[in-house]
Amino acid sequence: MFNTSLKDETHNKYLQMANSFLIKHDLDIVNNGERLCTILASISSDYRPAYWRNLRNAISYYLFTENHRNLAEKVRQLSNPVTLENGDVKPKQQRCKKVTEQDMQMLMVEAMQQKNRTLVAAIYIANLTGCRPCEMPTISHVSDNTFLIVGGKKRSDRGLDRMLKINDRATAELFGKMLKIISGKEMKPIQNAFDRSSKKTFRKRKVTPSLYSFRHQMGSDLKASGIDRKTVAYLMGHRATQSVNVYGNRRTAGGRSIKIVPGINDDEINKLVKENHQIGVINSSENNKLY
Repeated sequence: MFNTSLKDETHNKYLQMANSFLIKHDLDIVNNGERLCTILASISSDYRPAYWRNLRNAISYYLFTENHRNLAEKVRQLSNPVTLENGDVKPKQQRCKKVTEQDMQMLMVEAMQQKNRTLVAAIYIANLTGCRPCEMPTISHVSDNTFLIVGGKKRSDRGLDRMLKINDRATAELFGKMLKIISGKEMKPIQNAFDRSSKKTFRKRKVTPSLYSFRHQMGSDLKASGIDRKTVAYLMGHRATQSVNVYGNRRTAGGRSIKIVPGINDDEINKLVKENHQIGVINSSENNKLY
């Protein structure tokens, strides 16, 4: 059975993925059904299983919406040859989860030298708030020092809207100016520009920071700050304390002062954030205590 009630974001993402695949492989879905399945199976080793599964689902969904339902079902039933044969699975891409103060300054200098105001704004916002890149263009200025971040990736445990205060007036004013620069912008080109700039800045590193790395760093800094876990979850935009485990490790904290605080009181935070974490949770991938 096909889920035809997808969110607009997922619907658009699936259609874009499917169209890109068809164009790349010069496929006419009316006459090339068998070839489509063959190509999709043959490229399975090029991707992580999770991405290949998303691509298969996107193509199947696209076919269904175009009324090619038999072919859509055939694609949906395809299994990943790599996982079936226990073959070599493409290793998970390494991600940089630490951005030092010096790293941030070097990235900012590079962006300024490029005279890329949008990139400067993105770095400043990411470093100050640790917000998701997709949330940046819709952050709104509520009052002199209070800002609303509408949560991205909304689901049961994440994507919480949060009101943040910046107590330092000069910082709040500069933050407001950065928001005006990035407001309404499409984030993917900005993220791509950042990745190019990061690789140029840190040529000798195998893994370089992304805009998302600032989120992991903020998670580390919040955990090391002594702030209670519910407040950390709120500042990071989580609906549940268990999600705090995903970002950061207090041992990679940079020792910087946190300039954001909740714009609501503790009682309101308690209503919004569910406490569901296990004390002493261990991060199995890194084998160390997260919080």
